[in-house]
Amino acid sequence: MYQTYVPSRIGCSPGTINIYEVSQIYQHLYKSIKIPNITHDQLYDLTDTLHTLETAQQKYNISLVTFHFADVTLENIKKITGRGLYLMLRLTSSSVTGAHMGHLVIIVGAFDDYMLIKNSWDEDTIYPIKFSVPFYLGSYNNFTHCSFVIPVQQSRNEEFKDLTQLDSYLQKYDTLKTLFNGITINVINKSCPSKNKEPVECDAKHSFHKQSDVFYPDENPRCRKDAEAKFQRLVTLKGCHKESGSTLLIGHGTRKSKRVKTVKKRKSKRTINM
Repeated sequence: MYQTYVPSRIGCSPGTINIYEVSQIYQHLYKSIKIPNITHDQLYDLTDTLHTLETAQQKYNISLVTFHFADVTLENIKKITGRGLYLMLRLTSSSVTGAHMGHLVIIVGAFDDYMLIKNSWDEDTIYPIKFSVPFYLGSYNNFTHCSFVIPVQQSRNEEFKDLTQLDSYLQKYDTLKTLFNGITINVINKSCPSKNKEPVECDAKHSFHKQSDVFYPDENPRCRKDAEAKFQRLVTLKGCHKESGSTLLIGHGTRKSKRVKTVKKRKSKRTINM
């Protein structure tokens, strides 16, 4: 999104993130965009998450309030991460110049004298970093400032360059979290109904036909290859090959010769935790 929607600056590569520009992508968050090197499962998860977020944002009138601040103290970090919010921390290096003189990590928590960070070039490793000692990540050794986002119920996005308004918006955030306690949103899942499901033996009448509606490749456009493999396993399972005997297999999918297939809207329940 940065490469597509945020103009590059002189001396920086396309898509270089300036921490103060993070709010520029909010208006583009739900637009269709090509993402290189993404798997089908990753694409499905991302699409499902964005769909859920968009549904909640519209239904509950949620806006995003962005804070930037240079007063990077452990007390401020704990106040924010204690609410379950993450911070983007910018580091700089005295020995690197140009496009890579700054680097971003994510602060995901804090305890005692430590903050917990995830590096942007790692997978899921969380590093405990003692706040009171010199910090080194390669050549990056200097904190400059943080940015973070608070979702609240109001009609407009806002942006602040310090923490003067922090407490009032944390209260609004607590109110929003209370609203979502116990709420489950039903999200129509038409793109990959077979995700996280596996075929089982057909021990009841019409069991094959019910499962074929789930694993039928044409009903799984975002995970077709995976659905094809599961469907092929389905027809080999005990009891399923008997029921599938009257089903004409065409290519990798099925066509029912005497049965009119009714496609129902499939819904997967997603609980929003904030």
